[in-house]
Amino acid sequence: MRKPYKPLKTESQFTSNEEIKRLAGHSDFKRDGSVKDISVELYDIDYAIKWHIENVINPTVVEDNSILNVPVLFAAGEKWAAVQKHGYLRDNQGKLLTPLIMIKRNSVTKRDDMQDIKVLESEDARITFERKYTMDMGSQSRWAKGTKLEFAETLDEERSLAQEILYDLGTTDIIRSNHTDRLYTTLLKGAPSLLGLPELAYDKFMDFANLGIRYHRKAYEFERGFYLAHGDEGNMSKHAGITALNLAKKWASSVVCGHSHRQGAVRHTTGLNGRYSTIWGIEAGHMMDMKQAGYLKYNSADWNMGFVVMQFGKKGYQVELIPVNQDGSFTYNRRTYS
Repeated sequence: MRKPYKPLKTESQFTSNEEIKRLAGHSDFKRDGSVKDISVELYDIDYAIKWHIENVINPTVVEDNSILNVPVLFAAGEKWAAVQKHGYLRDNQGKLLTPLIMIKRNSVTKRDDMQDIKVLESEDARITFERKYTMDMGSQSRWAKGTKLEFAETLDEERSLAQEILYDLGTTDIIRSNHTDRLYTTLLKGAPSLLGLPELAYDKFMDFANLGIRYHRKAYEFERGFYLAHGDEGNMSKHAGITALNLAKKWASSVVCGHSHRQGAVRHTTGLNGRYSTIWGIEAGHMMDMKQAGYLKYNSADWNMGFVVMQFGKKGYQVELIPVNQDGSFTYNRRTYS
């Protein structure tokens, strides 16, 4: 997992009074609640433990009169299970990784007084968040060709940011999209001889294995009869929900997709003699800053900001479209976030 080397990196954002005054031109500034207080996220705790082991304990071994640092690795569930079963870990080339320290967070204790979103309202209900945040790779897009963006040299910075966001979201699964394809397309057109390098495959490039993320190159069935796909798998419709519904009809299964940047959910029911079946076409919307979409004339488009929450239980499922306002605020479960 590509993380910073100093324990100064934190997901918590806060500013001292002195820094506020400096940024405000040395004018007086009152702490009236407009400045976010310090908070500690799960990432901060995990990273602090890993950093302490690496930099304070600094485990080493002696081999052939040489002192070798022992790498420390956070283990995802599947990787941890494999090590517990076999007693060792191999890299992508099949070589044994030794010596190695592997750590895993066993549990997180829920604090009822700190819980913000109560998504488990009944014992038989569980919630599935399908997150499709991926790296935009704007400098590799066709829109950047011949512009200064093509030479921005910000790819590594963007990758680190994407990894941190994916980590914070607790992302478990990602599917391919036209954005993830941009790395392959760039190599194909400009340096095809590099296509065979495993580290340049998108999932290796993003270090998904170390982040505990499964990467799906095809549509992914995340629940029985429900597939997560990208909208470019089918024909684009200008009507919200129809791009996904057309795919759903073709595959005879419900489809959740992005790409259209629209938000909508449409049901299609068929049946005979009182026996019916329903499939869904669901489009999640987008979470982008429209002001940054310089490739759109006047930054204008008939798109919808938002996301989808789906709950599955023994008695069925529920689909909720959550619109997001222009200022980034939204309301979920009768509570407003901003």
